[in-house]
Order: sequence, then C-alpha cells, then structure tokens
Amino acid sequence: MDYIEGKNPDWRDISLVKWGNASMVNEEKGNGKGDREKTLDKICDPKEWYGDGQFWIKRLSSIPVNRLDVIKLSEELDLVLNEHCIRDTGICDVRQHIYKELFNELTRQITLFCVKQGSLLVRIRDEIWMMQDFYKKMYENSIAFIYRKTVEVVERRDELKYLLRKLKGKKDKKMKEINELKEITKKKEEAMAVCRKNAEGPHQEEIQRLENLKLDQKKQLQKQLEAVVTIKAK
Repeated sequence: MDYIEGKNPDWRDISLVKWGNASMVNEEKGNGKGDREKTLDKICDPKEWYGDGQFWIKRLSSIPVNRLDVIKLSEELDLVLNEHCIRDTGICDVRQHIYKELFNELTRQITLFCVKQGSLLVRIRDEIWMMQDFYKKMYENSIAFIYRKTVEVVERRDELKYLLRKLKGKKDKKMKEINELKEITKKKEEAMAVCRKNAEGPHQEEIQRLENLKLDQKKQLQKQLEAVVTIKAK
C-alpha cells in the first residue's frame, strides 16, 4: 500500500492498493499477459512514466496475500479514516475515495485466488460506480437547480419590495391629496354656510315683519267683527 503513517497526504493521493515493482516497457512487451494480469489491469490502470531514458510501467502486485496482510490492510483503513476525520454519514468524497481503494485492494486479493471471481467483482464495481456517479450528478444538478430558484426568489423578493415601496409612496401621495381636497371642501362649505346665513338675514326680518303685520290685521278684523255682532244684538 502507498499510504505512509504520519505523512497525512492529500486524500486524493491515498492508496490502499498494493502495487508491484516497476519494470521497463520493453520487458513487458516480451511477456504476454494472461487472464489474471488482464483482470488486474481492469482493477487499476497501470502507471506509466518516462525516466532515465526508459519508459517504465507499474502494475498491481500479483503476490498473494496472507492473514497478516489482511490485518495490516484493516489497520491502515482505520488509520486513514481517523487521520482525515471522515464523516460516518452523508456525502463525503474522502470516504468514497478511501472505500473505493479498499474495494480495489480486496478485488485484487480475490483475483489472485480466482480470476473469474475477480472479473465479476470488477463488473459489479463498475456498475455500482456508474450508478453512484449518476446519483451524484443528479444530486449536484438538484442543488444547482435549488440554488438558481433561490436566487430567482431573492431577486423577485427584492423586486416586490421595491414595487411595494413604490406603491406605498403613491398611496401616501394620494392620501395627502385627498386630505387637502377634504380641507378645501370643508372651507368652501363653511364659506357657503356663512353666505347663506348672511343672505337669509334680511329676508328673515321681512318675513317676520309681514307675520307681525298679518297678526295685527287679524286682530283688527276680529275687533271689527265683534263690533258688528254687538250692534246687531242691540
């Protein structure tokens, strides 16, 4: 395994898979690959690089594991999980990467004992990872959709707040105009009441004079009638 205790590397560099020794590409071409080597290459692509004037290649180790190797793998897994403070639940890229490495190493170990089982595990792994990538992509798209909608709602909210302030300003302006018109109407009504009172004053005096004249004439007529009745009675 490439993980070194105490180095605390970037989680993308963590590897729990056991690799073999590097060899020159020319040497690899001379040896044909069997089913086991092909399956190992499907588990992890060989690493190739150029150095010292030669092309080098490194493949997964083909050395079978024993009980101590499995115990060591378990200890390295716990060490990696503890050093990187891996979350036990939820979406975690670090935990996902580590367990992918663990599955690849277990697949490598099984392949060394039975190539067919290893090949089936590779197919199962690819199917699981494909579905995992699909759900991850769908999750990311959902988050992006929610973010866009949230931005739209916030922008719409700000727009509605601006519109509300604008309408409130118009309402206050109209209410001010209404109050001014009410004040003008009140003053006009008061002025008209004064005018009516002033106009009705002389007429009222004339009416009262005529009423008094009417009463006086009525009294005189009553007296004349009483005098006539008295004369006829004698």
